[in-house]
Amino acid sequence: MLPTPLVRVYAPHVSRKICDFGSAPGAFASEGTKKEQPMDLSCEEPKQFQRTTRQRWSVIAGGAALAMLIGCGSGEGATPEALEIQKLDPPSIGARTAELDITISGTGFAPDSRVLAGDVELPVVGRYSSTWLIARVRGGTVGTALPGTLPVSVMNPGGARSNQLPLAIAEAPPPVLSEVRSNLCNGTGPVQVRLVGDNFTMDTTVESGGEPVSVNGRSRSIISFSVPRELGRYSFKVTVPPPGGGEASITYATFLECD
Repeated sequence: MLPTPLVRVYAPHVSRKICDFGSAPGAFASEGTKKEQPMDLSCEEPKQFQRTTRQRWSVIAGGAALAMLIGCGSGEGATPEALEIQKLDPPSIGARTAELDITISGTGFAPDSRVLAGDVELPVVGRYSSTWLIARVRGGTVGTALPGTLPVSVMNPGGARSNQLPLAIAEAPPPVLSEVRSNLCNGTGPVQVRLVGDNFTMDTTVESGGEPVSVNGRSRSIISFSVPRELGRYSFKVTVPPPGGGEASITYATFLECD
């Protein structure tokens, strides 16, 4: 019967120890029966990895401290973010601007945060985590009629109020027309028109073929109205009165050009 060799396995990724599997000659009673005897599973840490008791406790304490640091990032003991406004987009608007939205970036915003322009509360139309809000500046909001600045701040439940950033109110810029949308090629009756552009104000006027038309709705970028369905090409003009302002014109196809 051949003796069973002593098997020594080094597994650094498991325990950094040298372990004996099969202790000595006689681990098996005989070649024929191969009756298994208890194996010596004693392990000895190699000298290069041996640590003192103090070193072992240092490793344990260090791991516990790291776990605490990782856990404190979002746990109950985390320090609340400071309530602060860092940026307004856009940072300025034209005087008498019709309805538009401003994006407020910062930190510490709550689900029920309120946005104030001076002492006037602006409706919040979008909330995205604790770092930015979208507030709507309606046409005719106090403080937007003339050039100047309007302080914007955020107030959280409980009365905490952020710093203020100035929303600049510039002289009304000239209007811009970029596109005409309508139901010209669908149905009958008056044509419902939407002029798409920028810098429209609360007092912007509209003409079709040189004749004034009544405006149904307006924002900074869209003006809506209706005109009779007729032959020929349509010509639209918008005017933003002074101070500042200006005019812009655009033409549109006749319904005879519909596919």
